[in-house]
Parts: sequence; C-alpha cells; structure tokens
Amino acid sequence: MHKKRDWTLSLAFPCTVIKDVAGQDMKSYICGQIGRALAVFNVNEVIVYDPNNKTQGFAENEGKSHTSCDLSFIVHILQYIECPQYLRKYLFPMHEDLKYIGLVNPLDVPHHLRRNEVSEYREGVVVSVSNSVSFVDIGLQKHAKVPMILPEKTRVTLKLDAQAKGNYVGHPVDPAEPRLKNSYWGFDVRAATSLSEVFTNSPFGSYDQIIGFSKVGDRVTKINVSNSQHLLLFIDINGELLDQLKLDADLQLESPKAIFSEFVNPLINLKNSSEVTIDEYLFSVLSKLRL
Repeated sequence: MHKKRDWTLSLAFPCTVIKDVAGQDMKSYICGQIGRALAVFNVNEVIVYDPNNKTQGFAENEGKSHTSCDLSFIVHILQYIECPQYLRKYLFPMHEDLKYIGLVNPLDVPHHLRRNEVSEYREGVVVSVSNSVSFVDIGLQKHAKVPMILPEKTRVTLKLDAQAKGNYVGHPVDPAEPRLKNSYWGFDVRAATSLSEVFTNSPFGSYDQIIGFSKVGDRVTKINVSNSQHLLLFIDINGELLDQLKLDADLQLESPKAIFSEFVNPLINLKNSSEVTIDEYLFSVLSKLRL
C-alpha cells in the first residue's frame, strides 16, 4: 500500500549479501526482489555499502575486486528497476549487468505511469533544448515543454501545469514533492564505499533514529519506532555489523551498539537465520515494523 508520508525511511545493507549466490541470473533475481521489498514498504532511500572498505571508485567492474563488483552490480540493478520503463532507453545503455534483467519482476510503483494514466507529476528525461525551452519525454505521445534550459539527458520530476490540445507544459520540482503531497514516489539508490559513508554522505544531513536488525541482536517481541523525521534501518544478515563498525577508522566508535536506538534479532524463532536470503529477510523485517 502506498501512502502520503512526511518522513523518510532509509535502509542500508552490505553488498556481500549476494557473494554466495550462484550465477548472475539468480543474483539479478534476488536484487529484483530486494527492489520489490523496498517498493512494497515505501522505502525512500537504499544504501548499499562495502563493509570491507575496499571499494574505490566503484563505477566500473573491470579490474575491481569481487566485493566492488557486487556493490556496483546491486546498485546498477536497483537503479534500473526503480527508473520508469519509458526512460530507461535514455539512462541505461546496454551493459553486462543487465543480461538477466528479464528475470526481474516489475515494481509497478506510482511513478511508473502508463500512457493512459493521469497524474499531476511525471518523471521525465530532457531530450532536447531549443529557444530556451526544454523538451522532456514523460512517457506520453508528446514531449512536455519546460520554459527553461535544462541539461540534456537529465532525469527530472515534472509537475504538469496545463494540458491543452495534446500539449504538456510543466516545471521541475524536488523529487520529494510528490511524496509530501501525493504518494510514494520510488527510492533513491546510494553506494557507500565504506560504512562511514552511510552516515557522512546522507542526503538528509543525518538520521535521527537508527535501528539495527541482526541475528546477534537482542531478542525482543516489540520494536519501538519513535516519531523520527529520518529513520535508518541497518540490515545485518550475517551478524558481522558490530565488529565492522568498530574496525572502521573513520567512525572511531568505542561502543558501536550505542549508535542504535534498537539492535534486535527479528527472526527469534528461526534457529539458523543464515539460511535466509536478503530478500526474504527484508520482507520479514519490514512487515514486522508496520510502518
């Protein structure tokens, strides 16, 4: 269910969650299921991080470590499926990472609009500029006109001002505006090359509540979520997060557990949670929160 929300929900997990998955086809499928969980539970930001602090400039896989490849692969798949279908041809050239993208289930989120669907907001890509007017493909029969110069091949969120005789006129707005006014509007994907970057590069400045989910977490029957403005959930499926936080020299944490308002084991009835895949873990955790 997608609903209006004036606060943000972020979720962080390590890129190592797919290191033991056999085959790129299964890795692609699991990344797609991660995206489904994010969309179903209205997650606004997902951060994929390298827990080993070994990734440097993750943009290309060639010549990188196995961990670096997993980081860029997950980010690439999540960015692709979050993007509306009609914009992918502009933003995602052919790439080896997308070889099995056909196995991934569509998100079918509110900003993935079809041609016959009416919406005040639409995602678009600037395809050309002429006489101080930018023409934006918004997935309709005609491009929208924006009375300003915008960089070509840039993705924008447009608010449509008027529709007359098949012409569309709009202006760019903050991508957060549809969420604040209307409904869920997808998730941003952020790559963090270290654990410290999860915190230092936050688009919100900081997170006012952080909850950790780990198989070494406390056994509780109820999770307390305060009225936070920016909530961050840490997913620690392998039970290594506390040690990794302590080893991160940039964080300098004497007591890593202290940064969490709660550090819990959401699967207390499961004897061996290591058998659970990341997508299954996410659906279990997010359904328990009832956000």
